[in-house]
This record gives sequence, structure tokens and C-alpha cells, in this order.
Amino acid sequence: MAANVTAVPPPTDASELITPEQMQNFTESQFHIEPGVNDLSLHGVIAGTFDFLGLEQTIDAVIGRRSHLMKINHGAAVKAMVMQMLSCPYQSLYRTDEYFSRIPLASLLNQGVEAGVLNRFTLSRMLDDIAAFGPRKLFMLPAGQACPRLGLTVQEAHIDSTSFHCDSGEKIEDGCELEIRYGCSRDHRPDLPRVIMPGLVDGVARMPIYSREVSGNISDHTSFFEMAAKDWPSPAAVFKDLRYLVGDSALCTAPVLKEAKRQEMEVVTRVPDGFELAKRCFAQGLEAQLTPVNPQEPDGNSGLWCGTGKIGETEVKLLLVNNENMRDKKTAALRRQAERQLEKLNKELKTSAGKPAACRADAELNLEKIRRRCSRTWCRIEDDVTYEEVKKYASAGRPKADEEKIVVGVKVHARAVIDEDKLKQGVDQELRCVIAAADLERRWTMSELLSIYHRQSAIERSRRISKDPGVLINAVYLKKPSRIAALMWLLAVALLVFAAAEYKLRQSAEQSGIKELNLVKEQQALSGGAKPRLTQKNRQLPQSTAARPPIPISEAGSGRSRPQYKLTLLRFKQYV
Repeated sequence: MAANVTAVPPPTDASELITPEQMQNFTESQFHIEPGVNDLSLHGVIAGTFDFLGLEQTIDAVIGRRSHLMKINHGAAVKAMVMQMLSCPYQSLYRTDEYFSRIPLASLLNQGVEAGVLNRFTLSRMLDDIAAFGPRKLFMLPAGQACPRLGLTVQEAHIDSTSFHCDSGEKIEDGCELEIRYGCSRDHRPDLPRVIMPGLVDGVARMPIYSREVSGNISDHTSFFEMAAKDWPSPAAVFKDLRYLVGDSALCTAPVLKEAKRQEMEVVTRVPDGFELAKRCFAQGLEAQLTPVNPQEPDGNSGLWCGTGKIGETEVKLLLVNNENMRDKKTAALRRQAERQLEKLNKELKTSAGKPAACRADAELNLEKIRRRCSRTWCRIEDDVTYEEVKKYASAGRPKADEEKIVVGVKVHARAVIDEDKLKQGVDQELRCVIAAADLERRWTMSELLSIYHRQSAIERSRRISKDPGVLINAVYLKKPSRIAALMWLLAVALLVFAAAEYKLRQSAEQSGIKELNLVKEQQALSGGAKPRLTQKNRQLPQSTAARPPIPISEAGSGRSRPQYKLTLLRFKQYV
């Protein structure tokens, strides 16, 4: 949709971001079309959200424009960068001025500026001023302002981290505590140094409420402990109702739980399966019968209270959960892993058969080595193993008339197959986990404790968005660590604006009865290529689509009788 819009004042009410009428009647006829401008994409939505949250004024109040050479204030520059990061795939950030030359920048920023002001000098100066003020301290200002404006009360914070590799070669040391180091590669680039960004996200609206940056060789156990020991007072001072810290098994360490108690916060985490505490709960689950977590869903998840236990000095309440809803997904994942292992084992057996051993004992020994390795996989060696003697004449040349061949080697012929019993046991084990809660005073129900832990997917989804190739960035090309730290702050602000826009979008959709996006690809094909649109809960689909049944599971491959497409900002972007 190529369009140009006129400047409008910032909205004064949350409902002005996207009204139900605008969502249902979002057409090109509402805009004045001008040739030569780029696709607006989500620029208008992002700019409106930025204005509604009041982030430009907040940023200018603390780092403002500090040079007469700057032709644009830092708040507006941050707003432009956020729009670019959330709207344009595969776009290099150093070409920001060129990018906005095809977009009505003055209308989106509500001030008379041209794209040329967003040059390298302006953006570099902005990053330097952010680094000088302190990215961690600066992020608490927009985070603390956004949640009240959205009507959010933050009670639980979910912790996780992601990493970005740095492609810019040798770094320039500038006294920043952030060090760009080699570490565990999460994006299959172990040859490049990286920077890690741990953070906290609200479990309801997926709003980032705290963000920091650490060196690339810092483990999650270390960074999570530092956040609990050093950084927790900052979000706790801003969000007065914040009480729970939720995380995966990396949070389940004795130092973190001890420090959390000292900071008067309650931890909800998963106990690693290798802990003796978890093994005790698994054994207890085999002896006792699990009960449904939700009585209204007897075929859903089941659980068992396993009493209390200690992790270090901290006593925790333990819940064993069997997530039966994940059986199909876990089975498919483990089977894919088993098929890869099977291919590797059969290739090794074929190679071994082509290289005869010196004798039967050596052949059996070689097979036993492969069998031991096979025991650590989801496969097994079939019982019908055969040994073939390789015979040759003792001397070269034409054999004598009465000369007989002698055994010079032994080949072993065997085949590996997937062990279905072992695979089923592995799936059963994958479905079970132990959740620990440090809050012993609360009268937990299984449903409450499982729900608060399952909302950990909120921050995991936020981290996935930050690495989406069509959104934000997947690599860093800056040379100064201080500027890299400022860029991580900019990324966190972009995630905050993204979450706020999506939260208000869903609120508006709910008010108008829109619960999902339909007319997906399969339905488009059935209806002759009808354009996708937002659909109300009770509205009839077009006759060409409504007259036909949904795509069966076997054909659609979705694993559900009817695909559900929740209203997300990325999917909404496809519609506009």
C-alpha cells in the first residue's frame, strides 16, 4: 500500500491507536496516494504507539539534543530507528537516511524534518549519548511509563536471554564494561564474538520491563544471578506490585534462590531433570496416580504435588506435571532425532562391513563398540547379525591345484532400527517436568502454578521476534562496545513498542468481536484467491469459503481440526 499521510497530533486515549472501525475498514481509500513513496507497512501503527506512550518526550528529558549541529532531537531519532527496525526486513541501519527518503518522515515524526537529518553523524551521536547516560538506567524510564499508560499491573517477571553475533571485526576499546567475547553460539556462528541481552518481560502483555547487556562469554547462570543480586531493585522500585520471578531451569540454582529470598522476591522455575530432587519426584509419580490439573479438562495436563524440598538453603514447593497436550509434538521431535541417529548408525555399520576385521573376535568387538554408542540413542541393533568370512589364497598368482583358501578376515553384517519402546519411554519422560515455587505461604492450585510457569513463553516469543530476519536485527556491525550497548537498548525499546502495539491491537479486536485471522492460505486457495481480512466472531464467511469444509488434518498438516491464527502484530502487518 503506497501512501502518504498528513500529520496528526498524538493520541490522548489508548482507544485512538486502532479503533475497531479502522480495523474493519482499513482500505487505501482512506489515504492520499502519492507516487514515489515506499510501503507504509507498520510505520503509522508504530509511530502512533510511540506517541501514545510518550516515549519521545521522556527520552528528550534526559538525553535531549546536546549540540547545535543536531537537526533532530534524540527522541525523534529513536522513534525513527524503532520504525525502521520493526518494519523493514534485511535493512542495514547505517542507511537510515536513504530508507526514510521514500517514506513521509515529517508526517510520522510530527515535525518538519527531512530524511537527510538521520545521517551517520546524528545516529552515532545519539548512541554515544545513550551510552553516556547508561542504557540500563535509561530503559527503566520508558518501561515504567508504558505499563501504566496501558493499564498494566506487573506482578510477575519472566527472565530469559538471547545473543547477537558481531561481524565488525576487531573492536575499539572505549572503557565500556561490556566486552565482546566468544561464547556459546545459539545461532550457529561459533566463529564470531557475540553480545548477550538478558531481560525481564511481563507475563500478561509480553512487555519488556528491564533489559541489560552482558559479555558474550557469560553464562545464563551467571547473568541471572547478577540480575537477581544487583539489578532487581531497579524494576522492583518502578513496579511496586512485582513479586514473582519466573524462569527456566537456568534460574534453578542455589545462589539465585538464596539471593531472591534476600531481595524478597518469589521464584517459580523448573527443576533440571538431572537433579536428585527431580528424580525423586519422577519416582513418586510412578507410584502415585496423577490427577487433572484442570478438573474441567480431564484429558488435559495432569499433576501431582510432591511435597517440599530444598535447593541449597531454600525450601521450595514441588509440582510434578505431565503435559499430555504436547505428546504429538514431542513424539515428532524425538522421531526426527531418532531418524538422524539411525541414518548415522547404518552408515557406520555399512562402512564397518566394508572393512573386514582380522578375526571373528575383532569383528564382535567392533560391533560391540557400535552397540554401546547405539545405547545412547533412540535406536538398537537388530538381533539377526551375521558374520561373513573373507577367504583368499595364501600366495599371489595362480593357485595350485590342491590349494585351499584361508580365512583372512571377517565381515559383520548388521542393521540398526528405531527402538519404539525406548522412544515411547523418552516421550513419556519429555512430557514430565518438575516445577518449583519458593512461595510456600500461598495456597497454590496446580492450575495456578502451571499457568504462571507456562507464561514463560511470553519472553521466549519476544526473543524470537528480536531475531526474526524480517524484523529488527540478527547481527551487530558496530565497533565500539559502548555503541553496541546503546544499540541493545534501542532493540529493547523496539520490543517494548512492538508489545504495546500488539496489546492494544488485541484489545481493539476484542471490543469488535474479532478473535482470529482467517482466510489463510489453504482457504484462499479454496475460495479462488480471496483477499485475507479480519473477521468478526459471529460474521459469516464469504459464500465461496463458508460452503466448504475446513482443511482436514491430513491435508493441512497443522495438527488441528481447524487452524487458529491469533491476532499478532506481525500477521496484522501482512494484512495492511
